[in-house]
Amino acid sequence: MDSAFRAEYKDKPILLIAIPLVTLISYYLTYAEVTLNHFFFSHFCLDLLEAFGGALAGRTIILSLDNLYPFAANISKRIALQVVLTGIAVLSSITLLNEFLRMMILREVVPISYYTHNLLIFFIWVLVFNGLYIGIYFYQYYQFVQKKVKTNLQTREEMTSISTIPMLKYPNIDFASEEHHATIHDLKESESKKLHKLLTKIGKQEILLDIDEVIGFGVDDEITWAYTSNAKRYPLDCSLDRLEEMIHSEKFFRANRQIIIHLSLVKSITRIENGKLLVYLQPNKYLPETINISRIKAPSFKSWYKGNIVNSVNS
Repeated sequence: MDSAFRAEYKDKPILLIAIPLVTLISYYLTYAEVTLNHFFFSHFCLDLLEAFGGALAGRTIILSLDNLYPFAANISKRIALQVVLTGIAVLSSITLLNEFLRMMILREVVPISYYTHNLLIFFIWVLVFNGLYIGIYFYQYYQFVQKKVKTNLQTREEMTSISTIPMLKYPNIDFASEEHHATIHDLKESESKKLHKLLTKIGKQEILLDIDEVIGFGVDDEITWAYTSNAKRYPLDCSLDRLEEMIHSEKFFRANRQIIIHLSLVKSITRIENGKLLVYLQPNKYLPETINISRIKAPSFKSWYKGNIVNSVNS
């Protein structure tokens, strides 16, 4: 499973409808005769409060497990752990609420039949509760995978179209010959440099982001972000490796696995131990003050930086 996936359950409307319905069914299973009187309404309201309390406890456990022990780690162990922990949390919260509410409001002791009959019914509902959340999770994961496959296909089609552009624009060149291999590369490079827009999505709003506004790209909490000169950041549905292929390489440099920086982001450079470089960045609340350039990348970084400075002066 893809560890980058995070479920958004959007379960509150479901719980608001399902919990009263489940409480009503449980009430009919508990009492042999049901009459619409004061006893029914008082006990039903108390059962409803207990059910909401139990559902809140179970929901908290599930959301915590999504962060601490996601399905991607081990599906079978995660399901077993979730069922056990939610069972303990739900049954404990319902039992405590039941004891407290009946004593404080109804002034009565919880009958022993509650522990021999009702808890079994609640445990069955715990299994249904877990099935609901597991079903929602894997349904959203299926949609996530389908969207990712579709995005990859679109990306391949775009790259294919880019690779065929030189042949369409320059039919008189024999691209099969070795002498024109460099020409093909240069033409592809020139076409790729025309990719000056990035599509980003915030909520339901899709935004076309101008590359000229971007001062860097980075990965934070497994999400790829574009950082802009006005101190904002936008999520992107692609990796840094993919961005490195698409953006204008003369102005951007892949500093490490986590960040790509623009020339304008560099404030100053200091040599440190073992041939490494310490790069001070322009202030940005989403970016660190400094980044390290490894000994291996230091020569290419200095060439990139000095080359751009020379080009800027000459232009």
